[in-house]
Amino acid sequence: MTMIPIALKTEILNILDKSEHGRERSHAKNTLFWLKKLRPSASMALQIAALAHDIERCVLPRFMDKDFESHAEYKKAHSEKGAMILEEIMKHHDMKEKIIIETTNLVRLHEVGGNLDADILMDADSISFFDNNLDFYISYKGFAGAIKQVDYKFQRCSPRAQKYIVNLKMYKSFKKQIGQIKTDEP
Repeated sequence: MTMIPIALKTEILNILDKSEHGRERSHAKNTLFWLKKLRPSASMALQIAALAHDIERCVLPRFMDKDFESHAEYKKAHSEKGAMILEEIMKHHDMKEKIIIETTNLVRLHEVGGNLDADILMDADSISFFDNNLDFYISYKGFAGAIKQVDYKFQRCSPRAQKYIVNLKMYKSFKKQIGQIKTDEP
């Protein structure tokens, strides 16, 4: 397996450290972990895309869901801006044009999939949400917001990814808490 060049990886991680909520670095590294679990032979482009797929959230001004007519429009703008940011970084590191194009296309598709690599990236991103971000998301958006995001992230991924998700500690805890909330309602 080809590794991400150290200088490129370091720059991406340093940018992710600028996250408003402090979760982008851990989410990126966790997404890369899940990508390698789902596809041990992942290409360099796919690995870079896994690490940098949410880089847009760390470069001001960042997009906010509330500024768009729909969640889909927000996700499209988020992905496009992330791809543009990553393209500039990769050019600065003298990456080959073919890898830049492949990587930025994957970032553009990481929210919706569309080909085998983009679908794997979307799965790794979704699993990482449940493995790494769900507790933060609950504290940030509350249970109502979290329920919507949990449904969105779970439904968009493959049955294979769903099998991993349902066995994650945070997912099980969330579902148990939601069950208790529904049970406690009059």
